[in-house]
Amino acid sequence: MKDIMNLFHKNHSLIYKVFLFVLTTFVIVYLFPKSGTFRYSFEKGKPWQSENLYAPFDFAIKKTTDEINTEKQQIELQSPIFFDIDTAVVAAIKNEYTTAFERLFFELPKDEIKIDLYYKGGVLLDQIYQSGVLQNKYDYTPSQQISILVDKTQSGVKRFDSFFLQTDLKSFVESSIYTLGLDAYKQRYLALFFDVVKPNAQLNKSITQISLEERLSQMKLVRGRVDKQTLIISKGEVVQGDKYVVLNSLVSEYESQVWTDSNYTLVVTAYTVLVSLALLMLL
Repeated sequence: MKDIMNLFHKNHSLIYKVFLFVLTTFVIVYLFPKSGTFRYSFEKGKPWQSENLYAPFDFAIKKTTDEINTEKQQIELQSPIFFDIDTAVVAAIKNEYTTAFERLFFELPKDEIKIDLYYKGGVLLDQIYQSGVLQNKYDYTPSQQISILVDKTQSGVKRFDSFFLQTDLKSFVESSIYTLGLDAYKQRYLALFFDVVKPNAQLNKSITQISLEERLSQMKLVRGRVDKQTLIISKGEVVQGDKYVVLNSLVSEYESQVWTDSNYTLVVTAYTVLVSLALLMLL
């Protein structure tokens, strides 16, 4: 033990240098960039100051953020909107209509007038449910195309403004009764339709969202490619438009070239040897 301590004291300066050498080499190699670096600098709207730049490898031209956002908005506008239609509700309501009509018009004799009133009320009911009745308002344009789902199966496409909004029931009945010349029975018809009309259409958020996400996932983030040795920009040429986009795509390609497992050991070894030689020259 004493001999070891004496050896340490005699060579502590050398041991310190070796330790410092190893530590410095490790830190420098560790801080080396793990991805490619684009060695040119440029500004949009300014001339290219370096020599003519040729593509060092094949790479894709990436879309700008504005282009991607615009395309996303377009996809959202064109993505289909799905509404469920419950046909069972309509069948049940027609049965309720007959019962409610008899209750509200019970004092009328069963003659042609009563039959005509029943028939005209049924026609109005069919008009209301022609496309479907919505309980809630949705923020869609009148011309928005809606895909109709009946029992989870698409059965057609209709304009959004073809749906009947439940909050419009009173004005619809009043205007229809006036047109038909049945003002004398307006209150009875209002009571009748408010009693039987129920919503049978609603937005299918799940399928609508799945359809949108599927379309967004198919959106391409690139809009072309540049082949190796293609002239990207000439010296003195202004960096703007497509030139600026291509240069940014090249920068992104360099930054994405992270070391892979296959060449990691080789690159680290080479870095270590170079740094070690450089430090040895300074000792």
